[in-house]
Order: sequence, then structure tokens, then C-alpha cells
Amino acid sequence: MHLPSAELRQELLSAPAFARFVKSVGSSGSETTLIFKGATLTLKYLIRRAHLSILIEQLSSGELLYAVLIDEYDNKPAAIWSLVETEDEFSALIDLAKIRSFPLFLFNEAAVNVCWANVHFELLSPLDSIIRAPIVFSSRVKTQEDSRLAEAAIDAALSGSTFSIALRTKEPLKWNAITSHYITNQLVASPIGILTENEGDQQEELCTWLLDNLSPSGAYRGPVVKEEKQDRELTDVLINYPGGCFLIESKTLAVLERDELPPRSRLRKNVLKNIKKALAQLPGASRNIRVGLKVTSASGEAVTINKEMPPHCIVLVPELSLLTSEDALGGDLLKEFLRQHGAYLHILDPSELMDLMRAAGHMAFLSEKTSRMIAFDAMLIARWQKAVDLDSPHFKLKIHFV
Repeated sequence: MHLPSAELRQELLSAPAFARFVKSVGSSGSETTLIFKGATLTLKYLIRRAHLSILIEQLSSGELLYAVLIDEYDNKPAAIWSLVETEDEFSALIDLAKIRSFPLFLFNEAAVNVCWANVHFELLSPLDSIIRAPIVFSSRVKTQEDSRLAEAAIDAALSGSTFSIALRTKEPLKWNAITSHYITNQLVASPIGILTENEGDQQEELCTWLLDNLSPSGAYRGPVVKEEKQDRELTDVLINYPGGCFLIESKTLAVLERDELPPRSRLRKNVLKNIKKALAQLPGASRNIRVGLKVTSASGEAVTINKEMPPHCIVLVPELSLLTSEDALGGDLLKEFLRQHGAYLHILDPSELMDLMRAAGHMAFLSEKTSRMIAFDAMLIARWQKAVDLDSPHFKLKIHFV
């Protein structure tokens, strides 16, 4: 397991995806280490592909770019890039010319280290043929011009017009599982990992990690509603406070369990099928709350829910980018859901949920009267108001504090 520095952890929490070479203290002293953060779905593809390449290119600005390339969807590599910012990062990168392996640590949306592997690699291009003096260190805040230059260099390398692939793995990566445990506000252990057998549980546990600390009562996994004929699960995850409640249906995608990695088109179909199922489940859960049926935790403790306020119904999918062109899931659906069921509908992924949670925490920090729970409620309302004017659920809510 890698324990990041305070500065690196802040970056892990704030950036949805990034790759960063660092100097860390290992069993044999200081060593070059690659830190990789991404969506759980991207991490699973990296785990299954078991190979990666690293592009290194010096931009016209003098800045040094490197990008981790993963054969992800439909034979099109995903590129997670970084610009060298510090002497230590530059030193870690230059050391690739002297070493033949380095540890790679994968972090998920909650900035939790979920597995690691030793990368044994071969250099395809001498680093001194790529890196030229002087080196310009990048600022922490990336500009649109930085992004344009980086993406152009990556596109050129992938198209074959330049030869900048400096490094690739010599053999399939052998992954080591890491399972971390979070003790919830209900004093229940919530384990999180990525190499576990039940991929469906992983996203529910991730949701619990993200949201439990918003409320003193915490997040309820698998709450139970007492219907007339039988007890049944109300929803996958419930967050509750005096001002309202949040019903979360977690719809994941099995990737590690499959014999063959599916193309992106198949993942999209699977997600749409799962969303359809969630849209059939959430109205019943919302109705049960509205009529005042008794709700308990999975262990049987009564949960008091404000039935007067419209609940927030959240469909949690692995990655919103799978839904970019799905106009049937846009604003018209959200408005009709509110009209029919008296509830706000949101379609989110863990990365967007993390951003909303962090923004709520910042809002509460700046206010003497606003709790994190109230702030989270306000963030969801703000996102819903934006979403009803759009044709797709794939967008990020931009929040500015003044």
C-alpha cells in the first residue's frame, strides 16, 4: 500500500484522473513510483489488459509531458497525462533510464489505494533523445493551452506521426490486492477493494465511503421497508437527515468477471439496461417513503425519514461518459420523474458524486450555519437545475466559491 504525502493526497482528492511519477520511500530506500488515479472502470481495464505503455514528449513550451496509455475500449487507448512540475518528479522520470522496474499503485475515485503491481519494462526510446535542455516546469494549475498541446502530442504519437512511446511493459502485470476498511458512523466495517469477487458490492461500498461522513447517522446499506405483505430492501444505499433523504440505486458493470473484455458499445447497452431497472425501482421506494411506511436499517433499527420533502433519487453508474449521446436520459426525463413521482432524479457516477460531496464540505466550511448535509442537498438541487436544460446526463457541475 502507498501512503501519499499530504500534497499528493490533496491532488488525489481533487483530480478525477491523473498519473504522477514520485520519489517514495520503499523497502530499499528512495525509489521511483508511479501513482495512477482513475475511474474504477478504467482501473479494471488496466488490470485486465495487464499491459501499459508510457509516452514521453517535450512540448514546444519546454514542458515535459508523459502519459500512461491503456488499451481500454474498442482498441482505442485511454491516455492519462501529466506535465512535470517539480525537480523530484523530473528526477523520478529520469531514473527510468537506470532502472528496469518500478511499483505502480492504483487509486479509485475516493482516492483509496485498491491494488498495486511491479512494472517490469523496456525502454523503446533513449530518454536523452526525447528530453532536451532547458526543462520548463509546469505550474500546478493547467491552462487550456497546456491541454491543447498535451492532447496534440498524444494524438500525434498514437497516429504514428511521431515516435514518443518511450516505455512499455515486458510482461503482464501481476496485481496484488489491497483491501481497506472504513468504520461507518453506525460502527459497521465497510471494506473496499477492486480484486474482490462481487463487483456489484464494490460500487455500493464506494458510495458508502463517499457519503457516510455527511451525516451523523451515516449511510445505510440495504435499508428495509416494512410493506403490508413482506419486508423488502428499500434501496441500495440510504442517506437521511431531518431535511430530506437520498435514495441511491447502484448499477455497476462486471468487467473482471467476464471471459472477454467488452467493447464500449456493449458497456453502454449494459448501463442503459441497468438504468431502466433503477428507474423501475426508485418510484416504489419514493412512494413507500411518501406514504410513511416504516423503514429500518439492515440490522433492524428504526430510521425516521422526513416524508414531506421530495426525496433525491440517485442512479449511480460506473462512468457518465458512457451516456454522452443518450438524450432519452436528459432534462425531459428528470422533469417527468418529478411530476409523476414527486422526487428529484439524478444520474451520477462516483467521480461526480465525489465532486459534489467535496463541494458540499467546502460550502459547509465557509458557513457557520450550513451543515454538510444541507450543503449536499443544495448541490444536488443546483445540478438538477442544470441537468433539466441538457440532453445528456454526462456533464460536470462547475462550482465557484467567492
